[in-house]
This record gives sequence, structure tokens and C-alpha cells, in this order.
Amino acid sequence: MATTTVWLRGIALVLLASACGPVLQAPSPADKVSSEQATYLAQPYRIRAGDALEIKHRLAVELNDVAVVRPDGRISLPLIPSMVAAGQTSDELEAALRQAYARDLRNVELSVMVRSFATQRVFVGGEVEKPGMIDLVDGQTVMQAVYAAGGLRSTARTKEIVVVRHGEANQRLVFAVNLHDVVSGTDLAQDMRLLPLDTVIVPRSDIANLNLFVDQYIKGVLPATPSGTFLYNFNTSASSASGAVR
Repeated sequence: MATTTVWLRGIALVLLASACGPVLQAPSPADKVSSEQATYLAQPYRIRAGDALEIKHRLAVELNDVAVVRPDGRISLPLIPSMVAAGQTSDELEAALRQAYARDLRNVELSVMVRSFATQRVFVGGEVEKPGMIDLVDGQTVMQAVYAAGGLRSTARTKEIVVVRHGEANQRLVFAVNLHDVVSGTDLAQDMRLLPLDTVIVPRSDIANLNLFVDQYIKGVLPATPSGTFLYNFNTSASSASGAVR
């Protein structure tokens, strides 16, 4: 029994030592992430598929219409069967529509307004209560998205929440957010704003990984004992050996 306990304690120390490193081995440069974030937020809004657009004519009011941008990025209007709208600003689409309507109308005065916006989503997975896609509210941060996904599980690694983002030219950015520092108030800037199609991954904590190893490879292999003494000793020694916050 003593030999088994020592052996299990040895495994606990080895596993804890190997699990203390960061999950994210090659994060994107912080200045690159900040630059991409600033560029996106500074850009004017560009129409997306699913947006509802209101086109109002000052003179030819009979041509007033509300059009939803189709998945192919186009809209259909009276006298204009098909026109690309996605990817343009409201001002750019107004100019394009004036030119298109000028073929049939002498005086074209119109405006384009986005009546409703298409739902943007982010994915939240890992150690949250309700992993999956959630609707992205404008200005939503990493912590708010985690709460929208049911909150963190007790097994979550709060100091390293991984965010995967689609950057410019289809490049992917990967970086970590320390929600532990956000909750403690030591670094509120860590709770950064999410962008559409971001993926938030909450990894397991070191202790959670260790407990999973115990359940899968030790408790399932060693013979069961009525008292469970050496398993209790193992868990106790593992907790003492960690001595660290997730």
C-alpha cells in the first residue's frame, strides 16, 4: 500500500510539472492583434447578407422599398432586378443605385438606410456550461460571451481563454485572454471586444486535466478497495503538490 501511494504521488508531481505551461504555444503578436482590432472598429459599417435595407425615393415614392440582402450579397428592387449590396457602405450603395435608376428616371434622389442588421455570431466552446454559437451583440466582450454560454465550469482554465479570429487576407489570429485578471480587477483591458465569427475556447485547468487522467488511467486500472485509502491519498497529494491557481 505504501509503495502504491508513493508511486501515485510521483505520477501526480510529474503530471503537474508538465501541465503548468501555457496552452497556447504560438500566439499571434500582440501588436498585430491590436492593429487588426483597431482597423476593424475604425471602418464604416459595410452591408452584410441578411441586412434589411430601406430605399426611399424623394420624388418617385412609388419605388420605395425594403430589401433584404440575399446570401449571394445581392438585392432586388423595382426596375433593378439584381444589384450587389454586400460589402458596400450605405453611401456607396446610394451612389450605385442613383446611377442604375438614372437609366429610367430623369431626376433621382434617394437614400439608403439599414433598417435591421443581420445576426452576427461567435462560437464559445470548451469548459463552459452551454457551448455553441451565440448571437454577438455590438460591443460584446470575451467575458460577456462566456456568461452568455452559461458561464465557466469549475474545471475552466481562467488565466488562458483562447480566441481564434479571422484576420485580413484570410489570416488567422490566435491569442489568449486572462479572465482571472479581469475578475480580480488587475487588468480590465484583457476583456477585449469580440468581432463577428470569433471562436472562444476555454481550456481545462491543470487540476482538471490531472483529475481526468486519474479517472481514466488510474482508477479504472487499479483494483478497487473498500476504503479507497490510497486514492484519497493520491488526490490529497496532487492538490497539495499543485499549490497554484488555475
